[in-house]
Amino acid sequence: MKHNLGLKILALAIALIIWLQIILMDEHQSKVNLELRLVQSSTADTLRPQPKKILCQVQGKGLDILKLYFSHAYVEMSAADYWSGNDKNFRIVNIPEKIKVNVINVIPPPPYENLKAEDLAKVTNKESEESPPDEKGKITTENTPKETNIIDSQDPITTRILTDLPISAPRNLNIFPPKATLKVQGKASLLTHLPQGISITISSTPDNEGYYTVFASVPENVTILDITPQKVRVIK
Repeated sequence: MKHNLGLKILALAIALIIWLQIILMDEHQSKVNLELRLVQSSTADTLRPQPKKILCQVQGKGLDILKLYFSHAYVEMSAADYWSGNDKNFRIVNIPEKIKVNVINVIPPPPYENLKAEDLAKVTNKESEESPPDEKGKITTENTPKETNIIDSQDPITTRILTDLPISAPRNLNIFPPKATLKVQGKASLLTHLPQGISITISSTPDNEGYYTVFASVPENVTILDITPQKVRVIK
């Protein structure tokens, strides 16, 4: 009885070794978590939970995939692309030359829900604090009539973040994500009328990777500071 048990354990160990050899030496697709570093983050992005890892779809030998996981390689990605769900615009940094792994794409989470009203207020306040005095609506009195100073001081330059703006797509294309967030700057009296007069559209043709560039049209004397997403893709 003990002899049979020993043979079974030995057979199981041999089978496990063969299985590990197949997994580590054969080429296949797998998913692995790598460190994520976001670049070009806007002020609104800093209020969101900052991700430390991102799931990647990779292809290669099992041993190389295992080495990639324990290496110092990381994914560098634009914050706008990450939060909009774009899974093609990324860069792998510090991947060892001996590791022969093809990173097919990354798998970001679904587009992050719009910030709450109180968080948007924090963004606006932070932007105002960081803006130079001239951008806050500071009025100079040199060679300027006193009456003009009074009018300008009552209508300062400020910023505003507009969310849930529908993106218009030609030919009834089904795009993802379907809505945009826009950060604008201008006189307070002009910004109070927004989003009236704003239209969000996409390019007529996609780029080489199949993405459409997002464009925004705003009323006169209103400046666009940031738009998220910057690119969208067509989904079926």
